[in-house]
Amino acid sequence: MLYTAISSLVGILILVVVLDYIIAVKPDPREPTFITPRIPLVGHLIGLFIQKQPYFVHLRKTYPSLPIYGLSIFGSRIYIVNSASLAVAVQRNAKNLSLVALAAQFADTVFKLSIPGTKILLNNIRGDNGATGFSHEFINSAHSALAFGPILDELTESVVKEASIAANRLAENASEEISLSEWIRRALTLAASNAVYGPANPLANDVKEEASLDFVQGLTGLLFLPRFLARKADEGRRKTVQMLADYLQTESYLKGSRYIQSRVKIGPKHDLSLEDTARMELAGLIALMPNANAAAFWLTCDIYSRPSLLQALREELQHILVTDKSDSKTSYTLDVTKIKEQCPLFVSTFQETLRQMSLGVTSRLVLNDTIINDRYLLKKNAIVMVPAATLHSDPTVYGPDADRFDPYRFVSKGKDASHKIPQGAFRTFGGGSSLCPGRHFAATEIFVLIGLLVLRYNISPLTEDGEWKLPAPDMNNVTVAIPSPTVDIKVKFVQREGWDGDWKAIATPLTTRFDPVIVN
Repeated sequence: MLYTAISSLVGILILVVVLDYIIAVKPDPREPTFITPRIPLVGHLIGLFIQKQPYFVHLRKTYPSLPIYGLSIFGSRIYIVNSASLAVAVQRNAKNLSLVALAAQFADTVFKLSIPGTKILLNNIRGDNGATGFSHEFINSAHSALAFGPILDELTESVVKEASIAANRLAENASEEISLSEWIRRALTLAASNAVYGPANPLANDVKEEASLDFVQGLTGLLFLPRFLARKADEGRRKTVQMLADYLQTESYLKGSRYIQSRVKIGPKHDLSLEDTARMELAGLIALMPNANAAAFWLTCDIYSRPSLLQALREELQHILVTDKSDSKTSYTLDVTKIKEQCPLFVSTFQETLRQMSLGVTSRLVLNDTIINDRYLLKKNAIVMVPAATLHSDPTVYGPDADRFDPYRFVSKGKDASHKIPQGAFRTFGGGSSLCPGRHFAATEIFVLIGLLVLRYNISPLTEDGEWKLPAPDMNNVTVAIPSPTVDIKVKFVQREGWDGDWKAIATPLTTRFDPVIVN
């Protein structure tokens, strides 16, 4: 029996090695170096399954001399970029390295379009006929609508108002036990979705918002074996699609923002059915919900767990706070534009939180054999990935203290030219044609809510010793850029003594082109 078992095991190992030899990539000498896994055939898959995105950080530390390398997974080529200069080179070659092709394939899998809808979605995704077709127009419309201009101004004004309402309502529940992540998620989801969808906002209903949350949190399972791994997410998707279809069917979007009005018109223009148009609107929910909510949670924790930083930020924000004591009750006005333009420590703290927590991966499909930086050949049909975490944790980019949280990092770096951060090294919002179009909107909603919290409230964790104990990030949802916490934190909000009054936030016109991706 033992001999038979050993013989079978040896046979399996030989088969694995032979299969690995047969289907493994045979690199061209001009391609990036391919890293051979310790376990043939499945080694990289095991590493990614266990470690998720940090596997790329592990490989960078193991092979620090490789600015780009290749992984062979069941005969497919995947190139991983570790260098900021190569990340920029990838961004600049949008003609041959396509975001649209991968995004459309992701949407087809996760949104579960009909057969005719899939055909419309995948039409011309490789751009053989230029930037035409539904997918190109759908993605490009978000970039144009959310760039500096009247539509973004309209959304900004609305989300500032909605976030102010959330902070004001908190005063009614002060001193009660509150789940911090859940409260922030609900506050920002409601603020952002009210701004986008208008008075008929489908997410204003707690039950419907919960269904959409089930969908968003289960995206990874929907990519891989949804029938077994994502039944809850699948049901959440079904309910959310129905919710969005009702919103479209009743033409409630006509009372929403110009942003949503322009987006939902793209589907019918390309003969997409109402249900498939609703399924494509799932993309809007993915953009709206998980990343901003998680970023605001971690930013709150980073600030309130450091008393000296909290005090410094309060002093900075008080300089831009307008106080009016002309009436019987003091009124306070916080201008989010002034936070962006006159509060460098607040902005730097926000960016440092994003640097430490970012797990996003910018991905492109290689449409044609392409040489980048006059050196590296990228083969057709391969995938190129630029993981944020590899660059954000690189001591050659961010200094020997790259693994430490430094709220002043982007304040001091801007003053010292010798430590200037390379272009393309801050990856939270992607880069190039994959640069997140909603970054301005997301930064605004976070700045308003957290700015008001810092000025108005003390937050205490309800732990035995009263100390902040930050939870681990949830690494299981590989589709998000910022992970949610694995567990929530129970806290108590208490209004600061001497700061009672009427509070509101506004957004005056920018005098500079503030962009949260600029870190120098």
